Amino acid sequence: MSCISMSVGLGNVWRKPMYYLEMILGQFSSKSSIEVWCICPLLRGVGIGQMFGTISIITYYSSLLALTLYYFGVSFQSVLPWAYCKPEYGPNCLSSALSDLEIGQSNQSSELKSSSEYFFLFCTDCILNRLDSGVIYFRGGGYFGVSFQSVLPWAYCKPEYGPNCLIWKEAVVQCFFSLSVGQGPIIMFSSYNKFDHRIYRDAMIVTSLDTVTSLLAGITMFAILGNLAHNLNAPISKVVKSGTALAFISYPDAIAKFPAVPQVFSVLFFFMLFVLGVGTEVALVSGLVSALADRFTTVKYWVFALSVCISGFLCGLVYITPGGHF
Repeated sequence: MSCISMSVGLGNVWRKPMYYLEMILGQFSSKSSIEVWCICPLLRGVGIGQMFGTISIITYYSSLLALTLYYFGVSFQSVLPWAYCKPEYGPNCLSSALSDLEIGQSNQSSELKSSSEYFFLFCTDCILNRLDSGVIYFRGGGYFGVSFQSVLPWAYCKPEYGPNCLIWKEAVVQCFFSLSVGQGPIIMFSSYNKFDHRIYRDAMIVTSLDTVTSLLAGITMFAILGNLAHNLNAPISKVVKSGTALAFISYPDAIAKFPAVPQVFSVLFFFMLFVLGVGTEVALVSGLVSALADRFTTVKYWVFALSVCISGFLCGLVYITPGGHF
């Protein structure tokens, strides 16, 4: 369940080989992502590289989750704040009903700091008190519960993959990010298994569920955005934004145009994003902390956990400045 919590993402085409290999390494050695390379000391730098890669991810990833907390909080207002332009938004904010979804961006960095603090406190509590198992089960239920209520009938699903190499290249890249291959947590989780545990079955289950949830997320997201493009009589390329703008600009704007109780759908959507992020963040931080604890055995586990969470919080503050995400 921990691996499923970490791996659920938005894309996965490759499945088992790399994931299975990392699970084998962790289960066979019962060591973390750095110490596992005692089988070949020359490759110990691979584990160290994974550790630094994980550090770079957890800093910006946590700032995004802090942003979901802010959106989650303001979704309880009687009118969603992004449904219209407030005077303080400035002249760059235009109503999407009057243009092809050219939405202005405003600086809300001063309001995001407290949510960033709460998010890191929550992750710290999960790491120190081992609450991540509860988060994992809650996270999975929240994901499927929120996604299914937004899916249009399956008759509208007409996938066209085609021979475009760029599509498959992006799918492979997203697969690595979605399954967290090469980042360390897979080895860490597998190291807690018994030596004769049926690891192949786990690899099959995790990668298959990751594929299903990826398809569900894609169908849900683009069904809603396609409907928005149809209502605005605008090309889909003008509606769909890339990167974080998809979750924090395009999709919220589509939710705001729901005819009934858009606040409920907005609360559910950003709540889903938060619990998804918590599972991934806890897994990444746990992998990093375990690697440090295995390397420096004289230092207690909670010292590393607290140090990593505080350091991640301080580094994450950079991303909530006006130009942080750029």
